[in-house]
Amino acid sequence: MMAVWDARPVERAGFERRFAQAAAQARDFAREFVAERLPDAMIFRVQLNGSYDLHAGPELRLFPQDSQGAGDRAWTGITGEQVVELLWRDGYVPQWVDVAVVGETGEATVIEVLACGRFIDDEAELYYDWTEVAPFGVKGPVLPIDYVQGRRFSLYVRSSCDSLAELDRARQNAAKVWSLRLRGPAFTDAVLGAGLEFPGCRSSSWRACPWRARGWQAWRGSPYHPPPGAARPRERLDLTALPGSRWRRSRDGSCRPS
Repeated sequence: MMAVWDARPVERAGFERRFAQAAAQARDFAREFVAERLPDAMIFRVQLNGSYDLHAGPELRLFPQDSQGAGDRAWTGITGEQVVELLWRDGYVPQWVDVAVVGETGEATVIEVLACGRFIDDEAELYYDWTEVAPFGVKGPVLPIDYVQGRRFSLYVRSSCDSLAELDRARQNAAKVWSLRLRGPAFTDAVLGAGLEFPGCRSSSWRACPWRARGWQAWRGSPYHPPPGAARPRERLDLTALPGSRWRRSRDGSCRPS
């Protein structure tokens, strides 16, 4: 019996070519918005398993080990060739991969690569198939909350750091930082014990950072950290009285973005 359709394998050369094209598009698109100069050269940071995959079918491959111990490693400051080596796995590639500019080093533009956790070996099943760079989705830089159309803004208004080099770059632009996010194993007590001086920062977050007491102390006394005793007593929040909804299943995560 003949199959209704034949799977089209994902060739590595084509995947690599489309990735390079998508990264260049993301860089060039960001140049229309940001105040910083974005060099032609690019380096990359990668986040794997960026999707919820409970509904994945048997035709898809999952790599849960990509998330195990993710706080102990980071793919930052790597080349385009290294990104392809990480994402192309014997003909299987993520169904979707978002690319966006998140920074610059003065010598290179920093591109974040956010990859879906579901891998497929069929071109017909890739997302963004209406573009010429599937499975890559070209995204713009994150806009500031007070964005005005036509007015350029700094990439460092919303600073996102996965490495010490990125934190150092944010420090060089400290006066521009409105929000600061740290992620990964680089941010230890020893690093943060030196202090964080971002006078205009109003929002902060962190993920998979191995700091302890000294790291927490770095936030105390900062403009974006409330002084001791400033927090209001928590009021009781009762969710049981909410009306019924078809999205109620999201409580167990099954309706999260895929």
